[in-house]
Amino acid sequence: EPEFIDQIGNVTIAQGRDAILSCSVAHLNDYTVGWVKVDTKAIQATGRRVVTLNTRVSVENIPGSPVWKLIIKSAQPDDAGYYMAQINTDPMKSQMAYLSVMEPPNIDDEATPSIRQIRENESVDLHCQASGQPMPNITWKREDGTNISHGLIFAHNSGYGRFCIASTGRSSMGTYLCIASNGVLPAVSKRIQLVVLFPTTIRAEKPLVGAPAGVNGVGLECFVEASPMTHHLFWYKGNYSLGSTQRYSLTVQKINIYTIKMTLAILNLREEDAGLYRCQAGKSEATIRLYST
Repeated sequence: EPEFIDQIGNVTIAQGRDAILSCSVAHLNDYTVGWVKVDTKAIQATGRRVVTLNTRVSVENIPGSPVWKLIIKSAQPDDAGYYMAQINTDPMKSQMAYLSVMEPPNIDDEATPSIRQIRENESVDLHCQASGQPMPNITWKREDGTNISHGLIFAHNSGYGRFCIASTGRSSMGTYLCIASNGVLPAVSKRIQLVVLFPTTIRAEKPLVGAPAGVNGVGLECFVEASPMTHHLFWYKGNYSLGSTQRYSLTVQKINIYTIKMTLAILNLREEDAGLYRCQAGKSEATIRLYST
């Protein structure tokens, strides 16, 4: 009478790879080996004949060999579960093995917001939800490579992660990466932009600037910090608004995501250029006094 030679081993593969379940039977003679998917009770094959309508399923046995293989091409998550190899003896003899299909991680875009806005000094939680098999680990990084030192990271292997900042500051602003990995390539990430809102402030780099008349040029500089950044940027001398001319050059340079530098360059400095200048950003302003040396 036929007997199973060895226990069928459980199989773990990555999604898209071929799964092969093997059993070895001695003295099969006129008996038949069949395969059944346990959870659905769907017969996969009997002998060398495939019964299931799943075109990815096949069986393999070399005549005279005790090894019978159930092959599932390009295995998918729905293929996972227990499979039973049966010998049609009376009573029936059987063995079971479990097929695990590992899925690469996937981040749920709807459950993971792409942007968060918060006022300065308020707390914020960044959330990230991912799925996969096995469940992914969640880690957090800043896109610019800056070390995360101002928040508390909760990284779970349940596919859910949180990054908490108790009191947001300007340095908290930036783009964070939620990274989901579970050992199945590729790992995936989601960009989450944190915007910290605060009112506009402006300061003069040097409130007092001296230069001799006739010098080729002198620069007055003001730094603006704002979120959102204001587009209302002006220079004044006294009550007169200044614009770019042959003698005045106005430039704006981005320093970081919440800081810009406003520069007023005065060419061919004259004595009458001395006086009080104002840089204005929105409703904030700073003053610079220019004097001749």
